[in-house]
Amino acid sequence: MAIAVLTVLGPHRLGEAAAPLSDAARAAGADWPAPVVPAGAAVAALVSLLAQILGVSRTPLAMAATGTCPTSWPPFTALQCAAPR
Repeated sequence: MAIAVLTVLGPHRLGEAAAPLSDAARAAGADWPAPVVPAGAAVAALVSLLAQILGVSRTPLAMAATGTCPTSWPPFTALQCAAPR
């Protein structure tokens, strides 16, 4: 995506663009996707955030299950880290 936008806009116009993806769509001659691009970017950012939250939330659980979490840190003490059974 970055290469396509850089090719269409060029480095100077890309650096000055407030909305680079919408500007690239307009510069490529397609005006109809320009309003849709911000919505797609918002959905992509939300999906990425949700994936990060899911991964981060599973890490303490996995560490507690294997007994590898530090017990000196109070949030991990509440998980009652124990050696694997």
